[in-house]
Amino acid sequence: MTKVDFLLIGRGLAGCLLSWELKRRGSSISMIGINSPGAASRVSSGVINPVTGRRYVKGWRFEELKKVYTEFYSQLESHYNRTFSYTRDMLVILNGPGDENSWLLRQHDEAYSNYCHNVKGTVSDLYRLDENAINGLIPGIAQVDIPAVVDCVIHEMKEGGWLHEEEFYYEKLYFKSHGEFIYDEKIVATKGIVFCEGFGVINNPYFNWIPHALLKGERLLFEAASREQRILNASYSVVPMKNYFWLGSNYDKQDSEPFITEMERKNQLAFAKETLGTEINVLDHDVGIRLASRDRRPILGSHPENPGMYILNGFGTKGASMIPYCVRHLSDHLTKGHNILPEADVKRFVKNFYRTL
Repeated sequence: MTKVDFLLIGRGLAGCLLSWELKRRGSSISMIGINSPGAASRVSSGVINPVTGRRYVKGWRFEELKKVYTEFYSQLESHYNRTFSYTRDMLVILNGPGDENSWLLRQHDEAYSNYCHNVKGTVSDLYRLDENAINGLIPGIAQVDIPAVVDCVIHEMKEGGWLHEEEFYYEKLYFKSHGEFIYDEKIVATKGIVFCEGFGVINNPYFNWIPHALLKGERLLFEAASREQRILNASYSVVPMKNYFWLGSNYDKQDSEPFITEMERKNQLAFAKETLGTEINVLDHDVGIRLASRDRRPILGSHPENPGMYILNGFGTKGASMIPYCVRHLSDHLTKGHNILPEADVKRFVKNFYRTL
């Protein structure tokens, strides 16, 4: 049997960054996972929008997250000799007095002075924009090539023999004395097991009690004769990628099946026809399921009855910014014994939602 410090379940961005960070700190790991349909990391635009929602509010602990994700992705770029992170300006379409007033309020708030600007008379060879309208502008936001990050980490793990590309079966996991876990009589994890499963946690008998929302999102990739490099934030977003554009995404809370729908394709094509000033060639249509906690905070920490069993989840649509921060935080707990941040600790849900196994 293979003996390691930690066994990680799930090969999306959370699992990949945690495996990389633990290896960097000298821990031995094994990962089990397959590229499942609906995996959000595979279809993410990677845009890190600092202000979101109808009131344009900064995300949870955003300034702290920004410091960590900037450093984390830079370290990955140095390690793999690849560029993963880019900066782009974002045009924010303000639809009516309500949006304009909310944006104006943010402009007068010193905490938002780096993010909320106005722009008028904008010209684009891709977007149909009213030259007389005042729109919002967020300069220099980060965009991360999430699929490329995942691919690089997965490749390294394959080369090192740390990745088991197979489906994980909960019934093959056994608890051993002294906090050790044995999986399928072939892997022994001496310090713990971490579930980084995204929406797959709904099938996890140890953590499926956590209150959550599933947010299904579909996106299109398309080609267009355009040199536009700015992101458009409207009812959908349009994001320049390397050689094509990303269009999406919806937030379907009713349908959690990891399959594309013709209705959403029609909706996005209708948006493209109305909003884009050029013909497009659709290259791909795919779907991702994001899991968000009820309070929209990340979920990490240990199981209430099995302290060597951990979870890293609940990032919703903000995985690119939240995951590096939470990976560092959880790694500090796993390797140094630091406390879990109470507002992100899974134990905040125990009193109202957990029932003894």
